[in-house]
Amino acid sequence: MVEEMGPGVFEVEDGLDEDVWVGTPTLLEGARPLSKSLLWRMHREYFERSGVEAWSQGEVPFSLTTGPILAQRYARVIEGFVADCLAGRLGAVDPSEPLYIIELGAGSGRLAFMIMQLMDHAAIEPMKVVYVLTDLAQSNVEFFAHRKELQRFAEQGRVDFARYEAGSDDPIHLEIAGIDLVPGNVTNPMVGISNYLFCAMPQDLYSVLGEELREEHVALFALDPSIKPNSREFLKQIVLCTAHAPVPEVRYDGGRIDRVLREAAKTRAGGKNRFVYPPYAIKSIESLLTLSGGRLCLLIGDRGPAQLPPVDDDEGPESQSSAYTPGELFSMGIHGSSISVPNDLDVISIAADDLGAELMRQPTPASQVVVAAILAGEQGEGSEARSEFNRVFGETSTDDLHLTVGRAVLAARGMDDASTLESIFATLRVSGYDPFTFVMLHPVLERLLPQAKEHQKDELERIVGRVYALNYPFEEVSDIAFGLASILAQAGRYEAALAHFAHSRADRGARAPVSYDSALCHLHLDQINEALALLDEALELDPEHERAKTLRDKVIAGERFDDEVEAQDVQVVPTSGTKTTGEGGFVRIRSPRTPN
Repeated sequence: MVEEMGPGVFEVEDGLDEDVWVGTPTLLEGARPLSKSLLWRMHREYFERSGVEAWSQGEVPFSLTTGPILAQRYARVIEGFVADCLAGRLGAVDPSEPLYIIELGAGSGRLAFMIMQLMDHAAIEPMKVVYVLTDLAQSNVEFFAHRKELQRFAEQGRVDFARYEAGSDDPIHLEIAGIDLVPGNVTNPMVGISNYLFCAMPQDLYSVLGEELREEHVALFALDPSIKPNSREFLKQIVLCTAHAPVPEVRYDGGRIDRVLREAAKTRAGGKNRFVYPPYAIKSIESLLTLSGGRLCLLIGDRGPAQLPPVDDDEGPESQSSAYTPGELFSMGIHGSSISVPNDLDVISIAADDLGAELMRQPTPASQVVVAAILAGEQGEGSEARSEFNRVFGETSTDDLHLTVGRAVLAARGMDDASTLESIFATLRVSGYDPFTFVMLHPVLERLLPQAKEHQKDELERIVGRVYALNYPFEEVSDIAFGLASILAQAGRYEAALAHFAHSRADRGARAPVSYDSALCHLHLDQINEALALLDEALELDPEHERAKTLRDKVIAGERFDDEVEAQDVQVVPTSGTKTTGEGGFVRIRSPRTPN
């Protein structure tokens, strides 16, 4: 019996042959449906084991899928959907009851924070939006439930948390409100968000030869017989072989999921075509639609479709197929010990039609993150949600701005002579004031600051405020407030710098470098008593802080001081397997160190 991987809605076949092929390479797992493969068990265990470290260590892509560029566009579509609700285009609503936004697989919680921060809450009054962050991993739920960045919204009753596995029929238990969301007790229409989730849920592999639909069972082989499944190199050391299997009339649930499979196969008839099929994603959509009472706007951000290799002529029920890497066979992406498989929006569109809903696709092409929306329950003309979706995803694709920003960052980091403060400011503005983009550009800003004019320093101060407002650290050592304060101090904006040093103190506690740099700002403002108090504090925290000792002696003696804020420990940690211009590329400013 193969271990069940998903929400428990699909049966697993008994009697699968564990010894389909033997020899070299080493057989690790006999042929079975792709969704039951060891690959997905590893994937699931990785997220349950790693929690938020999957993102904080830069292994899983996140910079685009949870960043301000995408979040701002989602926020506009949500505002349009709420406007439709208030205009009666989705039937009766009750503004005294919440309109829930359910994010499936919220992960680190960064996207939720971005959307709530960028949403125009006044524009959706009197409707009250409650954003519910759900995740399979309990450690992730605990992480974002304790983030101070989300606490403000939680205290306002606008954010709640739940451990929930996408696609299951379990109730969504809201930890703060203490209630269960189940079909029949949700008053208003709902928004759903599935961002980089469907491509990370188990999928199956099928082929159509002429008119005949076959399932391709997958066997797993190791090139290195000593490699262990928990090894970081495991996913790079495997090959796959397939064997065709007949598809029974009832492969899944005997209903919609089987029906959609047959319809998807018809669209691929006439050749030797492979396609991946997402039963768990379809079940997830169905569950949200049922929960919402058929009134739903589901935003989907996912990996785009990929061209799979045609079926070999000699691949049959009794044959041994060619060996493929996972990337060759179904374009599998590797992120640490997790995987992703491109999501086929053509299949999702068929599923939406079967559910009585409609799939909208972003008008402009994209290759990294493809965005779509499923709309259901509309009862009137003039949909604001449709208009906003076409507007925000029609002017530029999800790729355009991110690639533009990525190339600008690469040019600036390469100390391109053409880089100017204005070009750096433009990059930060286009990025949506993304904190990670700021950190990447931090060294360039330091280099260019000596030539800054007053109006440029004004703009720097404004940008720094916007960047900090969107900061959502993944780990306790991150301290972007310290880096923001330092850049302001170097620009001579000492009062603004002090405000961000205060943020650093509030975020990470008192540390000698923060006290010392704050003292310098006070000295530049002729605030001697405040400076001396902070120098005393710095020496109390670090008695060996020589610069603090020297500066304190000079201030007491009335001598002229000449010192600068301390440099930051800036680390660039690229996401494994990605390019800087693409999805990923984690960077951080580390907190100034305290003595052991």
